[in-house]
This record gives sequence, structure tokens and C-alpha cells, in this order.
Amino acid sequence: MLSSAPTASRPATFWKRKGKMQGEYCTSGQNTGGIRNLVLIYNGYYDRQQGDWSAQELLPYLLYQKRNAGFGEPFFDGFLFLGLLSCTGNQLFEAVDPAKAATWEDFEWYLNKTLRPQGDLCALHEAVLQARKLSRRPQLQARLVLTIPFPSRQTFGGPESQKAAIDRYMDRMAELYRPFEQLDTLRLCGLYWLHEDASQTELIDYAGRKARERGLAFLWIPYYRALGFDRWQAMGFDAAILQPNHYFNGTQPVQIQNAAELAAQNHMGLELEFDERAFDDENFYRRYLDYLKGAQRFGFSGSQVFKGYYQDVKAIYNAANRGGARGRELYEKTFEVATGHKGE
Repeated sequence: MLSSAPTASRPATFWKRKGKMQGEYCTSGQNTGGIRNLVLIYNGYYDRQQGDWSAQELLPYLLYQKRNAGFGEPFFDGFLFLGLLSCTGNQLFEAVDPAKAATWEDFEWYLNKTLRPQGDLCALHEAVLQARKLSRRPQLQARLVLTIPFPSRQTFGGPESQKAAIDRYMDRMAELYRPFEQLDTLRLCGLYWLHEDASQTELIDYAGRKARERGLAFLWIPYYRALGFDRWQAMGFDAAILQPNHYFNGTQPVQIQNAAELAAQNHMGLELEFDERAFDDENFYRRYLDYLKGAQRFGFSGSQVFKGYYQDVKAIYNAANRGGARGRELYEKTFEVATGHKGE
């Protein structure tokens, strides 16, 4: 067993309209691996090693970075490590082009990058140690979610071979994670299914059962109205976060309310989405503000509702350090939505 999950939770109340309950969001508990705010840490292959992480870069995620560069309260409690590309350029999600489908060598490359000595998890471990000293919280911990890449039919064959690839991947992950089990800085709480729709229900069910056998929650973040998004529980996921996709698609601000209603009706969490374009581009800046205002208006602000945070690669770090006035504003408001506390 890689880890054990914490106690269960109950869904959070959504908002009321004309005195009638409209739905309930997902909250932190055994179903979420105990995580309240899950930040997406992309650590696959990028040009200029952008997907490589240091402890310095991870620190403003663990603790709120103040304007004077000091550090304050805890920020994100959950860290989802995920990659899209390997060093070969092959895709760790389901590739449209069969020539780009990931092989076992690509899976092994990603596992080693994430879990090897001096890799990305080592950076998170070092960041937790620094955060403990800075915050005087010796029990501070980072809850961890690791990704299951998609075993493509093109390279792994039919369903039974794909299932065997999932087994092999989980076994190798457990082997490489073993040194981290001796540390109290990290707690492996969940596994994440990278494919964003439910076109592979047999594999989803299998991977979910295997995750729970290891004591881990099985998590999913489908895109807006993705195939099967409203059947996530029946398919075997323990918790799911819905992407509004407003930031990327340029929809009207009402899209945040639409996504919130769908999430509450289906007992899901919500994802906040932005990237570094919001620092300089008025349209993208206002789109992310729509999420932040919607969190307050539609009841998913604060630490109770389970939320995910898409940031391209390092937008939150850069917002705190080199995003200018707008970046700083968005960093502070994201912290307020995540925790319910105002930053300094």
C-alpha cells in the first residue's frame, strides 16, 4: 500500500435560489485524499526546462508569499504532478496522431523525472522543509497526487495489454516512491486519470479499482460537458473537478455560473484556470477575474469546496514574483478564494 486516505466528508451547500437548494459541491475528505485546494504542477517535457521545478519555485504554493517577499499562511495543500509530453515529443495523453502515442519508455522517462533523486518530488520535499521553518509549522505537509498516463491502443494493444501497462506503471511508481515513504513531508493521497473524457470506461474502472487497492483516491478533471462528466461516480472515480473552460474559450461570464450549477448538481468540485497572459492582456485578465468573482458569488470560495487550479506551467509562481501589479493582484485573490483569508 502506498498510502492511506483520511476520513470521509459530506458535500458542501451550493447557493439557494428562491429558497430552494440548487445542489451540493464536493468537499474535502476520503474521496479527495483529504485535499481542499489542488494545484496542477505540470512537469513533463518543455523547451528551456520549464517543466523542471525547484524548491524556491514551489515555496509560494505551499505558503502565501507576502509583498515584502516574506511568507505567511499555508496556501495549497494538494499538489498534482502531471505531464503531457515526454522528452521524445510523444504524448502522455491519448494521442490523435498514432505516431505520437507514448511508449513504455516515455512512461519510464516521466516516472524517473518525477521520482528520481534530485527530481521534482525532491524539490517539493525541500520546499516543505523550508516552509516548516518559515511558518513555524513543523507538521506542515504536502498532499500528493500522481498521474496515470494514457496507455494508447496504438502502442500497448487491446484492453488487456492496456490494463497490464497500468499495472506495470503503478508497480514501478510504487517502487520509485518507496524512499519518499520514509519522509513526513509528503503524503501520497491519490492518483489522477489524465484523459479528460470518459471514452475509455473499461480502463477507467480498472485503474480506479487498482488505485483503491493501494489505499489511494482516484481523481478526474473533465473538460466542460465532457463525455461522461455527469457519470463520474458510476465510472469509478472518487472525486471529480469540472473545468469551466471560460478562460480559454472566451465565453460570456455567465459560463462560470453555468459550470458552478453543473458542478453542484453533480457533486463535483470546480477548477480555476489562468496563465501568464492574464498579466498583460486585458481580455485574459478579466476572464480570470470572472472565476475569482464567481467563486464568491456562487459559493465555491474558501477551503470547504474541493477545487483545482490550472496555471499553464508556473503562472502562480510568476504572479507572485514577476507578474507586475496584475500578477500580484491575481496571486492575492487566488489565495483568498483558496483559503478564505486575505493576503497582505
